[in-house]
Amino acid sequence: NVPFGAMYKGRPLGDVYRAGFVVEQSVVVELKAAELLTDLHRAQVMAALRLSGLKLALLINFNVFPVVKGVHRIVGKP
Repeated sequence: NVPFGAMYKGRPLGDVYRAGFVVEQSVVVELKAAELLTDLHRAQVMAALRLSGLKLALLINFNVFPVVKGVHRIVGKP
């Protein structure tokens, strides 16, 4: 797990989110094994992108067959 910290009004809040992986300091990878991915899962990945300052994430659901259908590319806002 990769921790991400945050600041509020100049004060550190500590680690507020833990992403599954960060690959080559450029892609956040979040792994799930859920019946179906919800907006909550996508919101968590978007939060990780905002906190990390990165622009690209992969949300992978291992509870689908084939697994390729469970791979979702998410691009954060600049």
